[in-house]
Amino acid sequence: MAENLATALAAFQANVPRIDKGKTAKVEAKEGKRSYEYSYADLADVVQAVLPALGKVGLSYTARPTLDDGRFVLAYALLHTSGEKVEGVYPLPPATTPAQQLGSAITYARRYCLLSITGVAPDDEDDDGRYAAPAVRYDPQRLAALEHAIDAAADEAELRAAFAAIGPAVDQGAIDPEDARRLSALVRQRKAELDAPVATEPAAALPEAAAVALPGTGEKPSKAQAGKMHALLNELGYDRTSRLDLVRRVTGRDAVQSSSELDAVDTDAVITWLVNRQKEVAGK
Repeated sequence: MAENLATALAAFQANVPRIDKGKTAKVEAKEGKRSYEYSYADLADVVQAVLPALGKVGLSYTARPTLDDGRFVLAYALLHTSGEKVEGVYPLPPATTPAQQLGSAITYARRYCLLSITGVAPDDEDDDGRYAAPAVRYDPQRLAALEHAIDAAADEAELRAAFAAIGPAVDQGAIDPEDARRLSALVRQRKAELDAPVATEPAAALPEAAAVALPGTGEKPSKAQAGKMHALLNELGYDRTSRLDLVRRVTGRDAVQSSSELDAVDTDAVITWLVNRQKEVAGK
């Protein structure tokens, strides 16, 4: 770190401003689980306390969303009046993420980077990520969006961005830790597919297209259903393109862009076809 900046930062940290957690949020848990409340310091609380104190010693902080080698990131910097600076980037979800979710992720990143680069922590805070942004209700649609982002990742940069969106979703109560573990497993699975693409199943192994779409119920498949379907797809060697072709043929839903869009009826139908295909392969 440059000498002038380091000296100024030491002066700032010798008299770190107190940041009280002035906001309270309630997490509405899923059925069968207890709701809870917690206090947090939001971005405005942090900025109002930290930035004036930085300015007194000749320091300033800046952050902006931008693209870095094709990745959507928050570029942040701690600047000194001498021209010296310390800078870095923090990964953000893809720019195609719904606006509200993307805004929450950017706010979280701005706050997290400011606290990290200055060494400040809100009063009595023992888990910075938990208080990074106001909590929201458990959100199945956000979970589905994360699943889609992982499944649709075309390269490692998109996959890293999808992975970076998991933490803020947990912190905000939109998904639970169990969901996060399953999503992390999907990330590892998708990375393995990107690193070593599996052979595409020949067209002859695909089913005839359904004449009409299945009468879906709208009910999401269970985690066990989804896991079984993905395991069979991987075992039988379907890559992203061929598995989408198979799903569309079995369900009759030509507009499907990701397996995460399937309901329980669709998923059962795909599993049934794959199990029969598995038996055919075993019998050869």
